[in-house]
Amino acid sequence: MFQYEEYVYTVYREKSFTRAADKLFISQPALSTTVKKQEERLGFKIFDRTSPTLSLTEKGEVYIRAIEKLHALKKDLENQIMDISDLHAGSLTVAGANFISSFVLSEIIERFAARYPGMDVRLIESNSKELESFVMEDKVDVVFDYTYNEDFIHGEPLLKENILLAVPKKNPLALSLSEIALTGDDIRNGIHLSPKTPPIDLAACNGSGFLILKPGNSMHRIATALLEEGGVSYKTSFQLDQLMTAYNMCGLGMGLTFLSDTLIKTAAENPNISYYKIESSHATRTLYMEYKKHKYVNRAMRQFMALARELYS
Repeated sequence: MFQYEEYVYTVYREKSFTRAADKLFISQPALSTTVKKQEERLGFKIFDRTSPTLSLTEKGEVYIRAIEKLHALKKDLENQIMDISDLHAGSLTVAGANFISSFVLSEIIERFAARYPGMDVRLIESNSKELESFVMEDKVDVVFDYTYNEDFIHGEPLLKENILLAVPKKNPLALSLSEIALTGDDIRNGIHLSPKTPPIDLAACNGSGFLILKPGNSMHRIATALLEEGGVSYKTSFQLDQLMTAYNMCGLGMGLTFLSDTLIKTAAENPNISYYKIESSHATRTLYMEYKKHKYVNRAMRQFMALARELYS
């Protein structure tokens, strides 16, 4: 009855035979034939192909729910076996945005793999919108992200980051604000956290060109909120996908940008950038460890999150 469950479920999830075929790396005609054979074997239609958008029939709805229950049973079995295997075998899938994967998850994964060499740790990099869907569809065990849906996802704060303005040293603005400029070493030593450190008035940035991350990234929301709050009239020099790209381009003098102190502390020192403290409720963000509510939290998940706390508490 569930011989071709993966094919059927992928069509249901993608709401398209064409997209599902791409995901499964088979041709669309072959996928259609396989699903049709399964429908003939079951004795009913799973999908209503007469509507403009692919949808489930009444019996198809019951069948898909049964597949989801089967998936949950399989996952529960894997979790219980993993728990009694003392982490000598099994797999763990974690996910985060590119920046988090490079500067946070890489170190946690390295230490976890050293402690539990028999575990297969898989890393997925994506944006916040996709990461949430991965959690809901049980594609990942633990996600590290800056936002989450509290109705369906459990989130535990791991790391609070402070946001600073980064200005190329050859920019005239850096020359005029040299008295309150901070270096990378200052950030690593926590000077930006001191109440004695004077903040920048963002209005001084009027007319500047900014390197802004694309919508969907938490730093895009933060940057636009800070610039709006400061009444800054600015132009977008480049819209970027990665915070690290903004860091490198800023060092080349291609625009101002906003960076987290986590990146500044962990990336290779860039001597061509000056940093400025920002005093605003928008100038912080929190990184959360997230997993689906009511999910069975297996031993591998518990140990991975415990190690993350150990490193970043």
